[in-house]
Amino acid sequence: MCGGEKMEKLEAIVDDIVFQSDDGMFSVLRMESKAQGRFTAVYHGNAPYMGENVAMEGSWIEHARFGRQFDIQSLHVLQPT
Repeated sequence: MCGGEKMEKLEAIVDDIVFQSDDGMFSVLRMESKAQGRFTAVYHGNAPYMGENVAMEGSWIEHARFGRQFDIQSLHVLQPT
């Protein structure tokens, strides 16, 4: 992450797992939240399960090929209430 990028906290549901590397160290997720609608997120770790509600901290980036994505720095699965 470059300096100047603002860290944000988001909560969203994992709508789809677009990609997960064989070693589990990189995931591309389609997310759904009330605040952001549908968006793509990238995470350097094992993907959570589809349908899980997660809390994330990260920043918005602009990927040259894939467009606007949320770059997740930390992710926690929220327990159902």
